[in-house]
Amino acid sequence: MSGCPPSHAAPVVSRSPQIGCDPARFPRRGIPIPASGTRDNLPPAPGKRTIVCIGCSHTYGRTWTAFTWPSLLQALLPRRDFQVLNMGRRNYGLKLNIDWYHEFAARLAPEKCILQVPLFTRQPLPGHQDDDPEHFTHNAGAFSLVRDRKVPLPEFLGQCPGLIERDVARLGAFLQSLAQSGVVPVVLLYREHKRVVPFLWEQQLRCHARIEALCSRLGVLCCAGDDLSSRHLAPLGMLWDETHPNELGNLFLARRVYGAAFCPPMAQPSAPRMARLQALCHGAKLTRRIKNIFWRRQKKPRPKATSFPWEEDDGVPKDLYTVW
Repeated sequence: MSGCPPSHAAPVVSRSPQIGCDPARFPRRGIPIPASGTRDNLPPAPGKRTIVCIGCSHTYGRTWTAFTWPSLLQALLPRRDFQVLNMGRRNYGLKLNIDWYHEFAARLAPEKCILQVPLFTRQPLPGHQDDDPEHFTHNAGAFSLVRDRKVPLPEFLGQCPGLIERDVARLGAFLQSLAQSGVVPVVLLYREHKRVVPFLWEQQLRCHARIEALCSRLGVLCCAGDDLSSRHLAPLGMLWDETHPNELGNLFLARRVYGAAFCPPMAQPSAPRMARLQALCHGAKLTRRIKNIFWRRQKKPRPKATSFPWEEDDGVPKDLYTVW
C-alpha cells in the first residue's frame, strides 16, 4: 500500500455515460447511482450558494431523504440563499468519497464541502492498488471482500499497519486541494461503537485524534467531540440501529454542523424553528416504526437491494419547507 497515491489531483474520467460514472470504481451494491451524484438526484440551483455533503451511510441516511442530516441542515439555512446536496454513499471509504467528489461535486463549484470522514469502509485488499475494483466492506466484525473472502478486522489492520497514516495523508491532500480551488472544507467526525468489534473504537479514537491535529495544522474547521458518537446518541434514543442516527440523531448532527460551520456570521436557529423540526422528526420516527411493523407482518422476503420501505420517499416530501 505504500505506493498508493494520497489522492487524485485531477477529476475522474467517466466511462459509463448512462449512470455518469464507472461502475468498477463506484460499486453499486444494489443501490442505484443517480446521474447527478446526489441521493435524491437534485439538479444544481443557479444563483444559490451550494453546500455539498459527502460521506458514508451516516450521510446518505437510513431514513427518508427529508430527514437525513444534510436535508435538516438545509432546513436550518435560508432556503433562498443556500442549496445543500446530499452526496453520501453507503459503504464508501475515504478514497471512494474523494473520487465521488471529483466525479460529481467539483463541477458544481460548491462554496463549502462538508466531509463526514468514514472509517475503514471499502478499503482495498492489502497488496492491491486503490484502483482495483475489489473493496472491503465492514460486516459483523469482518471485512468482506466482493469475492466472498473474509479477513477479521484485527488481522486486516495488522496487515495494514500504515492504514490510518495513509488515510490521514490522503485526507490532508484532499483538504489542501479544496482550499486551493476556493472551496471551504469542513470535516465531520462521527464515531460508531459496535459491540461485536470493540477493537474498532480504539482505532477510531486514534484516527480521529490524528485528523483533528491535521485540521488544526491546516486551519480547517473540524466538527468533532465525544457527543458525536453512537455512544452518546444511544441513551437519548437517537439511533436507528447500533450505529446509524435516526431522524432525531440526524437533527442533532445537523445542528452541530450548523453551529460549527455557519455561526457566525449566521444567527443560531430560533427555538420555535428547532421545536418544529423536532416535532417533525418525532413524527417521522413514529411513522417509520409503524411502517416497519406492517412491513414485517407481511412476511415478504427481504429485497436484494439494501434499501427499506421508509427509504423510498413514497408519500414523504423531500423538502421540509413544504410541510411548514
